[in-house]
Amino acid sequence: MADASVREAQWALISVRSPFYNGVVKAAVMDKTICDLLIGNVDGARSADRPLENWKDCAVTTRAQAVKEKSGDKPLMIDSNANPLSIGKDEIARLQRDDPTLERFFDAKEVKEKKGGTTRFVMRNRILYREYTDLKSVNLKPVKQLMVPSSLRKEVLQKAHDCIMSGHLGVKKTTDRVLSNFFWPGLNGDVVRFCQSCDICQKTVKKGSVMKVPVQETPLIDTHSRDVQ
Repeated sequence: MADASVREAQWALISVRSPFYNGVVKAAVMDKTICDLLIGNVDGARSADRPLENWKDCAVTTRAQAVKEKSGDKPLMIDSNANPLSIGKDEIARLQRDDPTLERFFDAKEVKEKKGGTTRFVMRNRILYREYTDLKSVNLKPVKQLMVPSSLRKEVLQKAHDCIMSGHLGVKKTTDRVLSNFFWPGLNGDVVRFCQSCDICQKTVKKGSVMKVPVQETPLIDTHSRDVQ
């Protein structure tokens, strides 16, 4: 895997119909992926810049296309209509209301501007969201972020950082992925602590990226003995 881990997977023959490949292929079946199918070096597959014309509703990503889009880092969610977490919307609404860390945001109606962007908090179908607008953006389209209650934040961090297709991103990229759809107070600090506590990241980090402690002078310690009368 991208994180240098070894995982077992079952194999299955699947029928693929996409703008990049049509036919039956042998595929590894894996959990917690960010897309339905990842096409690698498959004989007969079309390149990312040569899809079949007039094709719609495709959920397939080729390896070349994934590399091309890597610089922009895909949002944590692909389908905006999908449930981002493992529980229902009613349970999310209840957890939000019961969470003391989110209490003050339910009454925050005014729009605030900070660091080149505006923020406001809105209710949609009884669920609290944060809407952030980057004033430097061309289209000024706000990003809708689910306000995550405390009990679900670890799940969001795991999906953004160490699910199979995430590749154990660093602090900045993990933060960007989380902010693409989620927000909570203290998010930046939580991401830093989560990444620093990741066991796989600590084992696979490059030695050159770990800062060495500068050499300093060590004070001399003198010992004196005296006779006891």
